Amino acid sequence: MKTHGEMTLEKYRLFPYIAWLLIIGFALFTINLVTELKETAEELVEKNDTLHMTVSDHSKRLDSLEEKIAE
Repeated sequence: MKTHGEMTLEKYRLFPYIAWLLIIGFALFTINLVTELKETAEELVEKNDTLHMTVSDHSKRLDSLEEKIAE
């Protein structure tokens, strides 16, 4: 609400500069956040693949041990 004699925020001389700085800052923050999330997702995929290979190897070893025991 504007009372008599008060200026709106948009009327201040520095408002456009501050607004653009905030927009650019938020854009940079978002880009940084997306980059971090992408790197984390890639690390998780690598760890998942490693874990899958380890489980697969252990499963094969277990199968071979079961075959030896059955003989």
